[in-house]
Amino acid sequence: MKQACKYNIIRFQPYPETQEFANIGIVLYAPKSRTFVFRLLTANRHGRVTQFFDTLDKAIFQNAVTLVRDELKRIQRMMATMEKPEALYDELVRPREDIVAYSGHYVRFTEDPETTVAELFEHYVHHSFAHQQGHEERMKASIAKLLTSHQLAARFKDRTLGSELYEVRLPFVTEKSNPTIIKPIHFCHPQSKQLLNHGLQWKATMQQLFRMKVATPEQTLFTYKAPERDAGILRDAFEETRIQIEELGIRMLDIEEQERITAFAREAVA
Repeated sequence: MKQACKYNIIRFQPYPETQEFANIGIVLYAPKSRTFVFRLLTANRHGRVTQFFDTLDKAIFQNAVTLVRDELKRIQRMMATMEKPEALYDELVRPREDIVAYSGHYVRFTEDPETTVAELFEHYVHHSFAHQQGHEERMKASIAKLLTSHQLAARFKDRTLGSELYEVRLPFVTEKSNPTIIKPIHFCHPQSKQLLNHGLQWKATMQQLFRMKVATPEQTLFTYKAPERDAGILRDAFEETRIQIEELGIRMLDIEEQERITAFAREAVA
């Protein structure tokens, strides 16, 4: 018989102030059967996370995962004897700004919590990396080809902006003291919340660079790939994200608008 389960996504956010995070695990609680299960990346699977946070020492991720795993095992043991285990689960996943945090509650009906948590782990952790990197890697290749065809590639390089306090690696940046930035960003997520999170994370990242005066909104272009459908909740989420990014002063162009992207790049190096 199916039972209702709560589940939350475990997020690794080494820089909480930027609101950037990587999904690293799932916790799930089934109140009816008092079942608590979890799946978490192992400490040695740090490659994708440290690639995403390219200036991060892998030991920070490894130590965080080890501590979280120990805590979840302890809670798993406590659940079996507690009078109100659901209160313990809610305390575990309450909102906080630690290096490891939890998403809001989601609900899933299932007959087998163990199988369900494994499926959710594959979707939110493994698939989310492949989905994001696949789209944006192809977009970067497209921009690189465009710049090369117009003899502009030598002026736009993969560079790191910021300081020891806060560094961000970007794929297409000029060398000028007021650099021009072209950043491909996709909005092809399967869920509206993922789409919003991805866009607003990059908005917060750029906002911090602007505050540090190492970049300006006027010299920043996001080339985007929008959701396939022109209507629906994903399109609504995309439009909301685009509005907020453009309110910051960042220019937004569809990846297919190659003439306008080229014009932006030419103006930067003129």
